Amino acid sequence: RWGLAGRRHADTVPVVSQLGNIGGALAAAVFEPVQLGPLTLRNRIIKAATFEGVMPRGAVSDDLVRFHELVAAGGAAMTTHAATR
Repeated sequence: RWGLAGRRHADTVPVVSQLGNIGGALAAAVFEPVQLGPLTLRNRIIKAATFEGVMPRGAVSDDLVRFHELVAAGGAAMTTHAATR
């Protein structure tokens, strides 16, 4: 499986383990539920708004909705978008 910048996922994992016990605690906290205002998120993974290239004239499209559904299905607790209409 491939991750960020075309690197294999296994190549990105050791960065957290190099932090020692603190890194392990931080990594574990990522997967714990967290309160965000009135919402309880299932974990602390949030996908920030980016340009996905699927918003004709800045409007929400079916492709944009499907993209964010896939992000959520992959484990993100929250996704955001930057649609302008």
